[in-house]
Amino acid sequence: MGSVARMTKPYRAAMKKEWQELLEFYTNQYECFGFPLSNVTKDSVFHIAVQSGNVKLLNDLLEINAEALLFPNLTGNTALHEAAAYGNVEMAKLLIMYAEKETKPGDQRAVDINNHIGETPLFRAAAFGRTEMVEFLAKKVGDNYKSFHRRRKDGITILHMAVLSRCFDTALKVLEWDDMLGDWVDENGMTCLQLLANMPSAFKSGYPMSILKRLLYLCLPDEDKFGVGTSVTSSGREEPESGCYRSSPGRFRSLNACIATSWICVWKCIAQEFPDIRELWNIKSQHKRAVKFVKLLATRDLTWMRIKVGEKPEELNIFDNMKENESNDENESNDGKESLPQDPEELPRITTQDTASLSEAPLISAARNGIIEIVEVILQLYPQAIEHKNDKGENILHVVARHGRKEIMHLLQHSHALRSRLRRTINNNGDSILHQAAYFREHQLTDRPGEALLMQSEIQWFKQVRKIVPPYFINHRNKQDHTADELFTEQHRELVEKGRKWIDQTTKACTIVAVLIATVAFTCAYTIPGGSNSKTGHPLLLEETPFRTFAVSDTLSLCFSLTSVVVFLSIMTSRMHERDFRRSLPLKIAIGLSTLFFSVTAMMVAFAATLVLMIQQRLHWAAIPIYTLACFPVTIFLVLQFPLYLNIVWFTVSDLLLSFINLLPSGTSMVRNRPLR
Repeated sequence: MGSVARMTKPYRAAMKKEWQELLEFYTNQYECFGFPLSNVTKDSVFHIAVQSGNVKLLNDLLEINAEALLFPNLTGNTALHEAAAYGNVEMAKLLIMYAEKETKPGDQRAVDINNHIGETPLFRAAAFGRTEMVEFLAKKVGDNYKSFHRRRKDGITILHMAVLSRCFDTALKVLEWDDMLGDWVDENGMTCLQLLANMPSAFKSGYPMSILKRLLYLCLPDEDKFGVGTSVTSSGREEPESGCYRSSPGRFRSLNACIATSWICVWKCIAQEFPDIRELWNIKSQHKRAVKFVKLLATRDLTWMRIKVGEKPEELNIFDNMKENESNDENESNDGKESLPQDPEELPRITTQDTASLSEAPLISAARNGIIEIVEVILQLYPQAIEHKNDKGENILHVVARHGRKEIMHLLQHSHALRSRLRRTINNNGDSILHQAAYFREHQLTDRPGEALLMQSEIQWFKQVRKIVPPYFINHRNKQDHTADELFTEQHRELVEKGRKWIDQTTKACTIVAVLIATVAFTCAYTIPGGSNSKTGHPLLLEETPFRTFAVSDTLSLCFSLTSVVVFLSIMTSRMHERDFRRSLPLKIAIGLSTLFFSVTAMMVAFAATLVLMIQQRLHWAAIPIYTLACFPVTIFLVLQFPLYLNIVWFTVSDLLLSFINLLPSGTSMVRNRPLR
């Protein structure tokens, strides 16, 4: 308890950020450098100094006594580990400089010390995405000591950790420092490319965005594309304000650079005021770096060569090359003047065995998750990878059909990679590609609102896959003795029932509104504003323009509302068969919503015309506010129902147009190469 009470004063000074008082304490109490400030975290004063970010404080403490700067805390982290995690390069330089003075011959270097889970300072810098720190520490580590930093105790490599942290600029630096890591696996036997193939949100194709957010994403400038900012010259140094304009004529280059720079500056000013835009811009930059990282990894990851075509991934010894490289490193270092420090603990390559059961190929994983960027890169480098199958005997077409990846199917058809035998492949369950499309895509049905539209999406995808399947496979039966059509009906029976309930609720609500509008419009036709002539029966305000507007609008409102009622009644009385969800029911809903919207609009115009007609002699200025108020209900209706209306119209009409084009002799091949959106 004596040491705890003794360290209360410096701990309180650190909490209050009274650094001068802290320095005075350690100047007078020299021996207290070896005591932790807290018995909970075991942080020394050097840990606290690094966490404060005060470089002058750290320098002053090191000048007083640097013997305890490598003391670990409760998790085994030294002050250099903390500086690496915070990314403070200036502090790291100070710590390494003083540590080198205190290190005796044969002692372990500060940059090679592991914490309790086997992380070196370089490893922690990569885990926290401190790119500048990684670059600095990598130079300090040197080529002969890389084996101490590649993998921690649980089997995760430094490159895997950077990928898991989604710090792809840091991952690029790590791969540049040690390109051998590109083919290493983690404790689950997955390479970094396989890991990325299961991280769809790290790429544009897998990142969920609304329509507005997607439009904003497209508008945000790409600094690398414009060529402004920093670029790497042939000497390896970054040269600011250079790039793609170097080879252009002087005047044209200056004009383009000026426009591009101004455009980026405008967006930067906007991003400073709107955090959401700044965050989206950072996400777009992350997506760009992820694609760049994938292109580098694909040249080093040879997983596709290890997996036999059509068989389960075999268990292979994938560390032979690594062991050879490490033995070469050791031999080279032993020949030199400086000997390697003893490894504090032999870290296993993976946590289980020296052999790993490799998971499915990155191409299959990327196709399953809809990451079109990885699929494009792999097929461009290694087109043979399209022959791969997973342990279920499924090739890329099976996976694409099972998970409804329209964009990848479109890519495969346009890249001429779709070989006929891939379409004829049967998996271990006896399922053809069409069987895979017949399964219910539970986790992918988020693109359309309402169960009826989800059912429409399922039918459209099933019909699209049917076009690429050989005709004799349409009636093929799997091991459960199901054809694709029978399997589709069985898998979607529950969705059909939910779709019927959704349509029934929607049509009932819309029918009530349409009937109310029709009732009001019909009543207004017999209670005309201003009254009528008792002798002739003609309206007294017949010659007024607002009255004519009222008459036309009321008539249109009545017609459209009654039409809407008839359409919705026809929906409620229909059988709602499975095949009706593709076109018949969505088309009727679209017509009903359209006529209902027009009836609401016409009714509000009639109401506004009546008010103007009644008060035009007294309140001329009230015309504009009245029309504005009249537009308010229509606007609310449009905002609330437009997403549903737009989805129904877009997917139904586009399906009709594609089917019509397909009937034309010249349009068949065109439609086969176009995916349904």
